[in-house]
Amino acid sequence: MPYFYAPPENIKKDVIIFQDEESHHIKDVLRKKPGDSIWVTDGEGRLWLCVIEKSFKKRVEAKIIQEIEERNDPEEEITLAAPIPKGKRIDFMIEKATELGIRKFIPLITQRSEIETCRRDRLRRIAISAIKQSERTILPEIEEPTHFGKVLEQIKNYDIAIMGFKESKEILDGIIKGKKKILVIVGPEGGFTQEEYESALKCGIIPVTLGKTTLRIETAAIALLSIIMNEITKSKKEQG
Repeated sequence: MPYFYAPPENIKKDVIIFQDEESHHIKDVLRKKPGDSIWVTDGEGRLWLCVIEKSFKKRVEAKIIQEIEERNDPEEEITLAAPIPKGKRIDFMIEKATELGIRKFIPLITQRSEIETCRRDRLRRIAISAIKQSERTILPEIEEPTHFGKVLEQIKNYDIAIMGFKESKEILDGIIKGKKKILVIVGPEGGFTQEEYESALKCGIIPVTLGKTTLRIETAAIALLSIIMNEITKSKKEQG
């Protein structure tokens, strides 16, 4: 059964109103009609079983039948800070990072970043599509582009901060066990400067290796997040 998204302001008591793109997706793309059951999330952690009640030209209304307690989102709050890759590579990164469970994305500005702006509304739409596809209930926040130094100032808000660094020999083996708030930092394709690297170490960031090859931004981000999710899954399995 397909997932759909409705922002909290579109939910009135037990009625959910879909408009614009989501309405089009329901009735024109998936051909859903009154009487059909669907899953709906508000992007803030809630999920409902609903039944479509009304379908108009530009609006669909559904009635909430039951709130679902089970969630697919990881308990851990993972923030990804990474420079904006060129072209549509950012779309791919946001899509996959959302599927892998991030709670927040910070577009990172470094000394060697080539792009310092982003269309947050567009990235948000990509994230919405990704939570529906991956059946998540929490829509990641898309932050304003932030300089690396400002991100370092936020490290105190996390249980652990990890940075991909090719020259490191540290691996992600057990170091995130029990950590609930995790910051993942990926550098530009030209790498961090020595000054940035030393500043990161002073703030307590743990540099970890992703192998000897030089990875693109989106590849490094997805690789790090995949390893982290595997570590989280392994830790939970060990706990029984």
